[in-house]
Amino acid sequence: MASHEWYHDIYRSNNPYFANGEHSVIRRAPITVLVPPQPSPPPPPLIEKLDPDREITRLESTASSEEYVPGKRRKYTLKKDSERSDPEYKDMRKKNNESVRKTREKKRLEEELEKTKNHEEKIALREIVKVMMTRESEHLREINLLKRLEPPNKIIELSGRLSELQRKLCEEIRKETPALGDYRLQMLV
Repeated sequence: MASHEWYHDIYRSNNPYFANGEHSVIRRAPITVLVPPQPSPPPPPLIEKLDPDREITRLESTASSEEYVPGKRRKYTLKKDSERSDPEYKDMRKKNNESVRKTREKKRLEEELEKTKNHEEKIALREIVKVMMTRESEHLREINLLKRLEPPNKIIELSGRLSELQRKLCEEIRKETPALGDYRLQMLV
């Protein structure tokens, strides 16, 4: 008897499953390992933290609103009819009304001037953008003309990563230049 056969005989003789001399399969249930639950993350704070810059602007706005506090409250008293009929009081009211009208008119004119100035600046900016766009389109037109003047029998290699729009553009360039019929577009996929 070889050594490994002797081992198997001992195993079979000591094991109750092999008591009848037959070979049987022992099946075991899968082992389940219980893992303690992970601690859940803390709940989000109920009050959101504001962006520091936003908080500063909010503080500044409240500070600026707090800065303007009239020194004393205005008193509104109704004048008696005798005081209203007084010519000096009427003159004083006329002057006051005139000065208020002048300051309001001055403020309105300043606002209109600012609006027209802003409008003129916008128009000037639009004109500059138009000039830049026309120059860019002229530049692109010149580049396309130079492409057409390239020598024939040139192979244009395009990578497979081109977008559909770029592929269509290349096909249109090829169709627009019948004199350069020897161009070949190779799509590298």
